[in-house]
Amino acid sequence: LGLPVYDPAREKEVLENVIQANPGPLPPDAIQRLFERVIDETRSLERQKYQRRTKQ
Repeated sequence: LGLPVYDPAREKEVLENVIQANPGPLPPDAIQRLFERVIDETRSLERQKYQRRTKQ
C-alpha cells in the first residue's frame, strides 16, 4: 500500500479508538498495553517483509 511502517499519529488514533470502544472488563491502561503490543508486533512483521523485498 505504500504506507509508512511507523505512523505515530495513526497509532495514537487507533489507541484512542479502542480505549473509547472498550466496554470492559479490562481497564483502559490494559487495553492500551495490549494494542501497543499488537501494533509493535505488526510493525516488526512489516519491517521483516520490507527487508526481504529489498534483498531480492
